[in-house]
Amino acid sequence: MELKENITGLYREAEKSAQKFNTHLGFFGVFPNLMPEHFDPKQYQSDMKRYTLASQRIHELRHESVELLFHGKDEVKLQRDDVMSEALSTSFQIHFQVPFSRATDYYHAALIASVIMVGFGANASLVLGKRAWHESRIPIFEQSVDVSDKERRAKGDEKRVHFAHGYIDSWMELFEQNKAFKIMFPDVVNEPVEKLYHFNLHNGTIWRWIRPLISQEKEGEWGLRMELRVLPSGPTLIDMLTNLWFFIGLIEGLVKSGNNLTQIPFEVLKDDFYQIAKWGMQHTFHEPLEGKSRLLNEWISREGLELAKKGLASLGVKGTETYLDIVKARALSGQNGAVWQLKHFEKYRNINKLVEDYMKHLEADTPVHQWSL
Repeated sequence: MELKENITGLYREAEKSAQKFNTHLGFFGVFPNLMPEHFDPKQYQSDMKRYTLASQRIHELRHESVELLFHGKDEVKLQRDDVMSEALSTSFQIHFQVPFSRATDYYHAALIASVIMVGFGANASLVLGKRAWHESRIPIFEQSVDVSDKERRAKGDEKRVHFAHGYIDSWMELFEQNKAFKIMFPDVVNEPVEKLYHFNLHNGTIWRWIRPLISQEKEGEWGLRMELRVLPSGPTLIDMLTNLWFFIGLIEGLVKSGNNLTQIPFEVLKDDFYQIAKWGMQHTFHEPLEGKSRLLNEWISREGLELAKKGLASLGVKGTETYLDIVKARALSGQNGAVWQLKHFEKYRNINKLVEDYMKHLEADTPVHQWSL
C-alpha cells in the first residue's frame, strides 16, 4: 500500500540520518530512560524560536512554575519553568479529512474512537523510572502546557489541552470556544482575513485531543480536517499502521452505523477516556453501540473489529487484512506497548535492558502482541 511505502521510506531516511550521529531511532510514547537531568533546555532544547517563546509565554500567563503531578502505581512529579516537560511525550498524529455535510457526526465518532484507541494503542507507561498511566502522554501534555493562572485553575477553567467540552451541533461551536483562551503567540503579520492566518495560529495553540482544522487545499477549496492526537509513537511501524487503520475504520464504521453517536452521556464518555488512559486496554468502558459497560479488549476483538472492517470497506480501502488480524490478536492477548513495558520493568527492574530489548523487537518490526520478555 502507498501509505505503508511512504511511512517506511521516511523511517529509512531518518534512520540513515540518525546513524551519522552513531544513534538509532526508537518509537516510544515516552522514552523510559529520560530523567530530570535531561530537561536542561541549554543542552537539549531545539533552537527553534517557537519553544523559547512558548516557555516565555507560559511563564507570563501562569505566573509560576509548571508542575507535573499524577499517579499510576507510582507518583510522577516534575517541576519546570519552561516547556521542556512537554518533550517527554511523542505522538503519532493522523489527519482525517471529513465532508462538510456530516462533519458533526465525524467529530462525535472520533470522540468515541479516541476512548478506544487511547487504550488499544497505549505505549507510555514508564515515566522518569516510575510506573505511571498506561498512556501517560495524556496527563503529561495536559499539565505541561497549562498556562492558566492559579485563579483560573481554582475555578476549574478548561485547559488548553483537553478532551472536549461536550457534544456539538456545529463545528462552529468548536471555533467559538477558542475565544475563551488567551492569545499565546501574538503575531502582527499583515495577512488578509480570508486567509485565516491568525485564526489558525490561535487554533494551533489549543491542543484538543481531537483538533478541528479548516484549511485551503491546493485547488483553492476549503476543507475540514480532524487532527487525531491520542495515539503515541510506536512500538513498531507495523503496530503504528495497525493503529492508524483501526482508528480510521472505527470512525468511519461509527458514522455509517446509523447509531446515535451521542447516546452515552458526555461526562460518562469523558470519564471513560481518562480511566482507559490510566488503566489500559483491559479496563471497562461504555461501548458505543448499546452503551453497556464492557472490558475494552473484549469489545475490540468482536464488535470493534467488525465495525472497523465495515468502515474501511465503505471507504474502499483494500489490503488491510494483516492489520486487522493484528487488531484481533493484540486485543485477545491484552498486550500493547504499555503492558509489555510494565511487565518487563516489574520482572527485571532494569530500564536499560528494557530499552535494549524493545529496540530489538522494533528493528525486527514484530507486532507488540508477540513480544516476549
